[in-house]
Amino acid sequence: SWITANVGEDITAPMASLSALIGVYHPGAGDTIHVAGGNYNLLKNIVLDASASGLVIQGPTSGTPATLSRGNTGSSSYVFDLQGANNVTLDHLAITGGYNGVNLTGSSQVTISNDQIYSNSSQGIAGDANSTGVQVLGDSLYGVFNGSGYDQSYGVFLSGLSANVSGNTVYNNSSYGIYLSGNQSQVLGNTVTGNGSGGITASGSGSPIADQILVSGNTVSGNRGT
Repeated sequence: SWITANVGEDITAPMASLSALIGVYHPGAGDTIHVAGGNYNLLKNIVLDASASGLVIQGPTSGTPATLSRGNTGSSSYVFDLQGANNVTLDHLAITGGYNGVNLTGSSQVTISNDQIYSNSSQGIAGDANSTGVQVLGDSLYGVFNGSGYDQSYGVFLSGLSANVSGNTVYNNSSYGIYLSGNQSQVLGNTVTGNGSGGITASGSGSPIADQILVSGNTVSGNRGT
């Protein structure tokens, strides 16, 4: 399995490690990293800081998925760890085997689209209050039964303002499928089934209509708890 990038280098000489490519070429705005189909076992978090703002990381749109496996579900082990990286896109990837699949800290306008995000012990996607305008679009976020329960607690857990969680399939997470607490967010057209504590929780604190969270057009069924 190989990785190439259109960062002004020879894409006929790909690298086998996404972290190594980022470390060598420092891609950022206007650059795209193409991740070929295959399995990538990660020895450490893929860290994207402010210098990576505007980067696109793109897996294959058909055929064998590009599966990035952290292989460590302990606290602070993430597949992607975004730290102040804005306007990043993660598209058509399989993201698994971490504590959080995608962990956002102070990273805004991030798009996470068309991905398979599963079997991360805490949250598939986690964003703090300083990660605003996060777009979660067309993803599948789910836990896998491990003999005693499903192995991912939350599909989506976002605290920042103006999140857009739309068109996703979220199922078999042991806690909530979608959990939002940022004002001015929206949860639209998702299919949310079989989650352990509930399907969708939206708990913004704003009283004006403009600050409230819009939840509409979702298909929610078979979720346990309240």
